Amino acid sequence: MSLLPRRDIGGFRVGIVGAGGVADGYHAPVLRSLGVRLEWVCDLDGERAQRFAAEHGIGVATSRLETAPEVDAVLIAIPVGARRMVLNDVFERRWNALVEKPFAVTVDEHRQILRDAQQAGVAVGVGLMRRFHRTILGARELLRSGVFGPLRRVWAAEGMPLRGTGRGDD
Repeated sequence: MSLLPRRDIGGFRVGIVGAGGVADGYHAPVLRSLGVRLEWVCDLDGERAQRFAAEHGIGVATSRLETAPEVDAVLIAIPVGARRMVLNDVFERRWNALVEKPFAVTVDEHRQILRDAQQAGVAVGVGLMRRFHRTILGARELLRSGVFGPLRRVWAAEGMPLRGTGRGDD
């Protein structure tokens, strides 16, 4: 039984900016499971975009955003410091955007992105997908079940060994 039910949002067209590991390993599979139409992938490395497109059944791979066909929304999965110009182009084309975390480098940049999106009349949001990872959903169910007794404290790490727990000399 899947912890994340399949939803079909039919003809919703999505483009992906960035063909790296996060888009490949997380976003594209989830978007495909939702039933959206992955229309294109754009990456400065055209060969990587081609490989990504072939892997995920995407018809258009490009290294230039201006050549990408129209979509309803764009996933921005490129490094935070490289997003500003891409977001300008996305908002100019009146595309909604989901931006991988972290959303911006500074609070001021975050606010400017929100203002730019509002001025363009589009929605922009940040991807906090880990809330829906199978492991997180499983842990949530275990905690809710009470199998461990009442929750007293939570220690967590992301993607690497936990250091500095505050216990002992570590």
